[in-house]
Amino acid sequence: MLDLKALLAEEKNLGKKPYIVYKVSLLKEIDDEIISIKKVETKKELKTFIDFHYDLYEGNEYDVPNLFSDDMNTLSKDRNAAFDFCEAEYYLA
Repeated sequence: MLDLKALLAEEKNLGKKPYIVYKVSLLKEIDDEIISIKKVETKKELKTFIDFHYDLYEGNEYDVPNLFSDDMNTLSKDRNAAFDFCEAEYYLA
């Protein structure tokens, strides 16, 4: 089981900010593997987030992927007017 108090103490010792909503660095142990969950904050990370769909459904004859540029325009806060009154956060694991 994950001990959040120990995790926060360890992050504090490493000089990281403690767990807060807009800065996620939560670690979860599954079968002796550590999966880190990270908030998408840069354009490069957003590209990785969008590319996941293409990697996941590669070779699937029933998948009709969106155009990369359409996804980029839709999910970019500086290109989509909806973000003037909406909020969204994306995460990579």
